[in-house]
Amino acid sequence: MSKWIFGVVLFLIAAVSWPKQENPTQLQYVGAITINSANPKALAGWYTEKLGLDASSEYHGLYYGSFSTKSGISTSEFIPFRGS
Repeated sequence: MSKWIFGVVLFLIAAVSWPKQENPTQLQYVGAITINSANPKALAGWYTEKLGLDASSEYHGLYYGSFSTKSGISTSEFIPFRGS
């Protein structure tokens, strides 16, 4: 009987001290997004035109950009796909 009482007490302590969150599945921050593409210039242009994400910076065929959120700055990269 004492093992049962001990188990119930441990369960109650764990239940009371468990952190309460409004929405535990809510995404808070994304640091970087990398997308491989056969035509990264066209894809970066599409994201810039349709979504307003400035991905016009280019470095050796890699197009990238960044955007600000409440949680910080995130970057996006469009990389040439090098298939096998």
